Amino acid sequence: MLKQSVPNFVGNRELNPGRRMRQSGITERWRNREISNFQYLLALNSVAGRSYNDITQYPVFPWILADYESETLDLNRPTTFRDLRRPVGALNPRRLEMFLERYDMLGGGDIPKFHYGSHYSNAGMVLLYLMRLEPFTTLHIDLQVCVCLVLCACWWVACVCVCVCICVRACVAESVSCLLSCSHCTCIPQ
Repeated sequence: MLKQSVPNFVGNRELNPGRRMRQSGITERWRNREISNFQYLLALNSVAGRSYNDITQYPVFPWILADYESETLDLNRPTTFRDLRRPVGALNPRRLEMFLERYDMLGGGDIPKFHYGSHYSNAGMVLLYLMRLEPFTTLHIDLQVCVCLVLCACWWVACVCVCVCICVRACVAESVSCLLSCSHCTCIPQ
């Protein structure tokens, strides 16, 4: 059984992600600015086994902006950007304190300690992020029973990011690539 090839597996048959990354030279190409951040994140997602063909393993991208209120973004101002040294759940100090308190309260019994009760990527969040595109619209409606597609896309992306990064205690989801590259999902002019 172990000698059989994995169906639909494309690329290097080496299953060790670290070794695959080193052999590919992709990190060096990124460091030398031969490929974009977007291309590098796509490569990392691919090595991690994430695929556009499975919403439970959909590629993840970090929320990178912190400023969703300014009319014009000042790309030279550090506060325009999210602190990428921290996971989404640790961006807001009050929310981080809640996660740390919960972690300290857990323990004993069969449940191991954990900071976050949800995952940084899940099918429900992928459907929410991509609900402006079929087949995700229909899948989202089937899952949620209702949908509100009349929201302005720019406001909607900002609202989702603020909720994920600051407000909603249970949600620590990262973004998806479509929010960075698809005009139906974002404020990109058509």
